[in-house]
Amino acid sequence: MKQLKLLSLLVVVLLLTGCLSPRLNFTISPDKIIITEGQDTLENLVLKVKTSGFSLKYVIDQALVEITGEDREEPLLEKVIDLGITTPVGFGAGKDVKLDPISLGSISELQEGAYETALKGKQYTLTIVLTGTKESKATAVVKFE
Repeated sequence: MKQLKLLSLLVVVLLLTGCLSPRLNFTISPDKIIITEGQDTLENLVLKVKTSGFSLKYVIDQALVEITGEDREEPLLEKVIDLGITTPVGFGAGKDVKLDPISLGSISELQEGAYETALKGKQYTLTIVLTGTKESKATAVVKFE
């Protein structure tokens, strides 16, 4: 009985200090993405997700997708993907989530000369931010060839 009280006290202390607070971390695979002239979608992107903490109802509302250059002025691509996912989160759980193809929009419509002048050989950053219970962010390198 004494051990149960001690365990209960430990769980309450962990909850109050935030040690059991749910968190979702992820990386983007591949971490270097090649885009070629005329390509109209980003395909085969996988989010490698790891969780920590504990929650029965962790919410992921949206994925904010952005491709930016080194100057970080206007993004080359901005997309908002509604996800509406509610999932339990547990310690050390991991999962690979394959994303649906993401349209490159006006990037794919550039004429040959404009593509070579504006993008070819340059390196950009793909950033994905998952919003919901807590915000999580990951980046990958994008190279135009």
